[in-house]
Amino acid sequence: MENMTVALFGGSFDPVTDAHKEIIANLSERFDRVVVMPTAVSPFKTTASASGAHRAEMLKRATRNMKNVTVSRYELKKQGVSYTVDTLEHLKAKYDCAKIFTVIGSEELSRLGEWKGIDRLKNLTTFFVVERSGFELTADKFAEGVKSGFDVRLAAFSASDVSSSEVKIERAFGRKNLPVPKSVAKYIEKNGLYEDYRFITDRYEEFGLKKERTEHIRRVALAAVKLAKRCGVSAS
Repeated sequence: MENMTVALFGGSFDPVTDAHKEIIANLSERFDRVVVMPTAVSPFKTTASASGAHRAEMLKRATRNMKNVTVSRYELKKQGVSYTVDTLEHLKAKYDCAKIFTVIGSEELSRLGEWKGIDRLKNLTTFFVVERSGFELTADKFAEGVKSGFDVRLAAFSASDVSSSEVKIERAFGRKNLPVPKSVAKYIEKNGLYEDYRFITDRYEEFGLKKERTEHIRRVALAAVKLAKRCGVSAS
């Protein structure tokens, strides 16, 4: 199956959002196989809020009707910090393909040099870059990645500006309309996920905060998440 095109889309997916689903749907139209890989522990992020089992199940629900999409538990079963270079070598052997496309957001392009085993990565994969809001790619930025020796291609589609951290904030404020697929929203509600910040918002009434003030805090928290993402800071 050397001519088979395989795309690897990894991440914490904590939880999978509408933006993630949109990217996966676009990938499924362009590749023979899309492997969605929830990480056990990402080298660039803190520990996930939801367990690997929950995150994998939410991904399965979000991608249920996508025939050429596989949700892999390889990194979850392997445990420990997840390094893309190791996962790529595993997938290359499994699918017997010459090269696998690694899907990354445009914010990652400038820090590829920090990834483990970068010299091996250059031979293993083509980086398939999806442009994200706030991280628009100029011709110079794209050329910089190519000059660094990476095999880079720019996706013909972009990603919506939605962060998984926004889900946790909306859950904290008791919002039902979450930026996630409906099947995922039901799963979150049923399993009581992402209530980490409820111990804070539950006390607002105790301190006499008015509804207008509470709504202002919510908007500030959402804005802070977007700003943190654009500055490359963890929003957890």
